[in-house]
Amino acid sequence: MKTFEYSSSKLVPYKNIEVIKRVRIIKREEICQHHNPDFRIQVVGDEDVEFIWVTDMFYRINKAFEDNKKLVLILPNPAQCYRKLAYLINKFKINCKKIYTFNMGEYSYENGNVAPESYRQSFMRLFKKYFYSNIDQNLRPDEDQIQGPTTENIKYYSKMIEGLGGADVCYSGPD
Repeated sequence: MKTFEYSSSKLVPYKNIEVIKRVRIIKREEICQHHNPDFRIQVVGDEDVEFIWVTDMFYRINKAFEDNKKLVLILPNPAQCYRKLAYLINKFKINCKKIYTFNMGEYSYENGNVAPESYRQSFMRLFKKYFYSNIDQNLRPDEDQIQGPTTENIKYYSKMIEGLGGADVCYSGPD
């Protein structure tokens, strides 16, 4: 049987296939073992992910509000759990005017064209549906503080985050 060989997407800056192959085979029980004390990995069950995300996001948003500080979040693809986060923000009247969000991904083609927000399944469209539009208007950040990758910004998307001083937190998980 012929082995499937691949290369990194042109949009992904990391190209070392040997390292990619090595990390792909790390076992679940070994994933938290690494040499960087500043990088914390926690493996949780699927049933716990939504609870952890919503409570941690709410905690950080509320803390930024209380401390009157900017908060830069990198967020995974939209999920209905963002409605729960918006509910908590509204319930406790948390001002989100200093919140900046960056969606991790978007549908795209290999040639770099990214799905527009007008595409029915666009992650940005769904993020705004589940999160942004559910926050009371007087508590919402400006719409331009809610970002997703686009054909126009994909080449400098990381620089947009760096321009805000970097991300305060990045939520991730397998899709």
